[in-house]
Amino acid sequence: LTEPLAVAIHAVRRVSGRDQRVLIAGAGAIGLLIARVARQMGAVSVCLSDVSEGRRALAWSMGFDAVLPDELPPSGADCVFVATDAPAALRAVPYLTDFGGTAVVVGLLHEVPLDWFGLLMKEATIATSRYFTLADFQLGIELLAARQVDVNGLIQDEAAFDDLADRHGEAVIERARRVVRLVIKMPAAN
Repeated sequence: LTEPLAVAIHAVRRVSGRDQRVLIAGAGAIGLLIARVARQMGAVSVCLSDVSEGRRALAWSMGFDAVLPDELPPSGADCVFVATDAPAALRAVPYLTDFGGTAVVVGLLHEVPLDWFGLLMKEATIATSRYFTLADFQLGIELLAARQVDVNGLIQDEAAFDDLADRHGEAVIERARRVVRLVIKMPAAN
């Protein structure tokens, strides 16, 4: 999980993070790791939003508030992370971001029309976060080694390496789509 953790670290580093109310649209691996990193870096509150009941339940089990998108608090957040490719999440940024707040769009998204007037009235900032740097990756290794970021619960399934040969890995890919993260177990070296 070092690579997705580095992505989360890079996204959180795009904003200050300390003493902020954080809202994350998307409770997949990246969204949950952003939540962990934001909390570790001093966020005062972290809430995740996802349409998946299972992902909301996982966020709750990790100690975060988790709600359906239509249950989001109307007050807005200091920092909103869009960690989903759902167009509705990006369209909601002007309404979810508090006055003077920042929205960080993480990863790939569709082109979506945005309420620029709503952003202007709130003097909100939009930042993007595409990947990670070597420093982010190194910090991810350090945080995992020191157990400062808990990744328990993110790996929800595993498959044997040999399973990838079956139907060109289609069965494994189908299983992976139903969980946050699936790990491929490599055969023991002889």
